[in-house]
Amino acid sequence: MNLNKSTPITLTIEKLAFPGKSIAYLTHNENKMVVFLDEGLPGDQIEAQISKIKKNYLEAKVTKYLKNSPEKITPKCIHFEKCGGCIWQNLIYENQLKYKNEFVAETLKHLGNQENYELKKIIPCDNQFYYRNKMEFSFGYDQENKFSIGLHQKHRKYDILNIENCLLESEESNIIRNEISTFCQEKNLIPYNFKENSGLLRSLFIREGKNTKEILVNFAISHENFEFEEALIKLIEKINQKLKEKQVTSLYLTKISVQKGRRTTIEEKLLFGNKILPEEMGVLDKKLKFAIHPQSFFQPNTIQAQKLYAEIIKSLELKGSEIVYDLFCGTGTISLFTALFTKKVYGIELSEDAIHDAIENAKLNQIKNIEFICGDCTKEIKNLTEKPDAIIIDPPRSGLNEKLIEKIIAYNSPKILYVSCNPATQARDLKIFTEKKYKLKFAQPIDMFPNTYHIENIAYLEKK
Repeated sequence: MNLNKSTPITLTIEKLAFPGKSIAYLTHNENKMVVFLDEGLPGDQIEAQISKIKKNYLEAKVTKYLKNSPEKITPKCIHFEKCGGCIWQNLIYENQLKYKNEFVAETLKHLGNQENYELKKIIPCDNQFYYRNKMEFSFGYDQENKFSIGLHQKHRKYDILNIENCLLESEESNIIRNEISTFCQEKNLIPYNFKENSGLLRSLFIREGKNTKEILVNFAISHENFEFEEALIKLIEKINQKLKEKQVTSLYLTKISVQKGRRTTIEEKLLFGNKILPEEMGVLDKKLKFAIHPQSFFQPNTIQAQKLYAEIIKSLELKGSEIVYDLFCGTGTISLFTALFTKKVYGIELSEDAIHDAIENAKLNQIKNIEFICGDCTKEIKNLTEKPDAIIIDPPRSGLNEKLIEKIIAYNSPKILYVSCNPATQARDLKIFTEKKYKLKFAQPIDMFPNTYHIENIAYLEKK
């Protein structure tokens, strides 16, 4: 049989691959070829259409399910078949955890050459639904060119799936989004077209204080004139009457102007309520308050973030006399909690806005044994003169550059704790650390995003 893109193939899915793919095997001309599929679970028997032919593997799209996997369950979300969001929602949660744990182990072994360490059992998320504290819903049109506000449709780059009931944030979030959708349609407001730089509606951001029960709504529009500020305020007041446990306490209008040859400008205007969204978090019997601005980064899963920070502090076994560096500290959540258990913390972060939030939150909690530094970690770390007893690293998905790794190693810190949302780049970096002065003692995966393939991992390094 000659393989071409019109060739239908019948397969049994063997395993899951990251990010969000599945793997089957096809015997062709006595060779066993790997087939990467766009969806499916282990045990699914499927028909597929080849989409790409390479020397050692194929890529294919599932066209029909012949027999379902025994691991498959009925998804709770009514939008599951079309939405590009929670793609593992049809997989038994215990099995999600198993596959995530296995992915961390395989990645650390194959990309990081890590073998003699303890892989701890993944920390599950108690709530598999309604766990997010922030959602961004896009305005646009669906496949049938109907007005939509929701999430991107599965396998379609530009189409927006209209969402009626999202299970990611809260019931209050659904009420807000649906009411604003009706409002926009009644006012004949047009979604923004990125290709033509025309239209008004860009995005709707809804942020929640999971522990404070307050909500911040950010209505993002283009450069075009918006004549309905008062009407929007009245709408939010009407929505608050419908909400039960939570209330919208902040309403922002954000205007994003894009002009060819000019820098994109973002203008925020508070229309209603408080400037910030207050939130509280508790870690190991310590509680802190946080002021969250519309554009602030804050871990999207508040409850699970508390577990993450607790694991970081427990892993370091702080006695109260240590000097700790927190690289890529962001808005300072890890730094601030760490400061409660040690002598001094230095946090370095490139984003000026994030550093501003970190300093503000340190003042809010009257934490003085902390210093935040705005700048590139690779450049700024050399200016720290106090020898660290521990270094915390929480970089973006791209990981670290080798120059920074060399500078970190040069400090001879007894402990390094590397937090990552991308085990692949983490494993790559750990290989360099462990080829030099360090050894990986343990890895602790944490499930921050149930029903998705995303995974957070803590790697704890000690000097050899």
